[in-house]
Amino acid sequence: MTRSLASVCERFGDTHRAFSCCDTTFRIQATGIRAETAATAAQETAESLEAQLNAFDEVSAVSQLNREGEIANEHIARIVRRGLEYNDRTDGVFDIYQGRLEHELILSAENSLG
Repeated sequence: MTRSLASVCERFGDTHRAFSCCDTTFRIQATGIRAETAATAAQETAESLEAQLNAFDEVSAVSQLNREGEIANEHIARIVRRGLEYNDRTDGVFDIYQGRLEHELILSAENSLG
């Protein structure tokens, strides 16, 4: 009985979830068919994007771009192109270069200390 009730809740229920990602607390509320599955997919997507876009993670696509000047991941390339468009449209208010500058400042500070 408990197993079938859990199955019904999974298919027709609602779920609430909070998690930290990208220096942000995400709060997800999903209601309806497979709400828990949807919340899990949303969290996994956010965490995947964070892993690919994290300028401070040396294996991320953005770090590769900053290091090598090119990127193999087409999804991330589209995100970067969109960021450059927003930079142009906002006359630099939306600053896609900010992460790289922060990374360079941290490296510079670490090198001067060590």
